[in-house]
Amino acid sequence: MTEFSGAVYPSRNDNPGPGRELGLFARSAGKKYLLCAGAGYDDITLPLAFEPDTSFAYSLGLDHAGELISRLTGRSLEDVFQDKIFRPLELDSLSFFPDDSNRAMECMVYDSKSGGARVIRGDVWGKTANKADVTFRSGGSGLYGTAADFLTFLQAILQSDPKARRDAGETRFLSTQSFHDLFQPSLGPSTHCDSKKRGLAALLHRDEVFVDHSIGFVLEMENNPSRRRKGSGSWYGAALTNFWIDPETGVAAVCATQMLEAPAEPWQGFYRTFEETVYSHLVPQEGSDDEARISGDRGVKSPF
Repeated sequence: MTEFSGAVYPSRNDNPGPGRELGLFARSAGKKYLLCAGAGYDDITLPLAFEPDTSFAYSLGLDHAGELISRLTGRSLEDVFQDKIFRPLELDSLSFFPDDSNRAMECMVYDSKSGGARVIRGDVWGKTANKADVTFRSGGSGLYGTAADFLTFLQAILQSDPKARRDAGETRFLSTQSFHDLFQPSLGPSTHCDSKKRGLAALLHRDEVFVDHSIGFVLEMENNPSRRRKGSGSWYGAALTNFWIDPETGVAAVCATQMLEAPAEPWQGFYRTFEETVYSHLVPQEGSDDEARISGDRGVKSPF
C-alpha cells in the first residue's frame, strides 16, 4: 500500500520521473486511465517501476487496496464507503456518483500551467460521473464531495486520538492501533532508506530531514511554532486540494483550489499564509499564558 512498493502511477505526459516509462507502456498496451469510462482493474495491473522498498514514488497502492476490499467483501467500494464511513459520519456529499444536487455544486476546473487560468471543459482526465460508465471504483481517487465534508472526515480521524477528549459514550472512528499506525514514520533505518527519503523530498520540494511518510501520508519531523507541529500528517490532490491533521494542537484543516498544474507561486505563499492564520487564531503561541493548556485540551479545532 505504501509509496515504496514500486507500483507507480503511469504518467500521462513525458515529464521525467518514475512513471514516465510506465505511462509509455500503458498507452502502447491500450490501457485506459483508471478514471475513464470502461476502465477496469487490469488497467492498473502494470510492471513495477523498481524493486519494492528500494525507492519512493507516488503509488497505486490504495487503488489496489480498494480492489482488494471490494473482492473480500463482495460489495462495491461505493457501498462499503457509504456503510462504514460516509453515513456514520453524515457525509452527504461524498460519493463516486454525485446526485443532481451535488453535481450542481461542482467547481469548474482550471489549467494554470501556462500562468493564466484556462477552463477545462468537460470531465477532467476522462473521468465520468455517469454511473453506468463507471466500471472501476478506485481506492485512491474518484470521489466527489465538498471541502466541508472532507474536513469532517479529517476531524473524525483527529478525534480518534486516544489523548483527545470526547463525550461520554462517544466512539472513535479509528481504533487506537489504526490511529497510531497512521501517524507512525515508516522511513526507519534500512538498506535503501536514503534513496526513499530523497524520492519523498524531491516530490515535495522539501529538505529530507524535515519529512517522513506513514502508511497514509507525509509526516512532519520538526516543529514549526507558527504552523503545524511535529507529527502532523498531510497530503494534497492534483487540483491543489491540500489538507493536514495536527494531533499535537488538535487542528485539522483543508485548503483547496480547483487549479491543475499551478505554478509554485502564488499558491505556496497563499497556503503558508492560510496555515499561519489558522494557527494564530486557534493555537496559543509558544510561551504564552494559554500555551500550557494545549496538552489538556486536545479537542478538535476547525478553522471553518
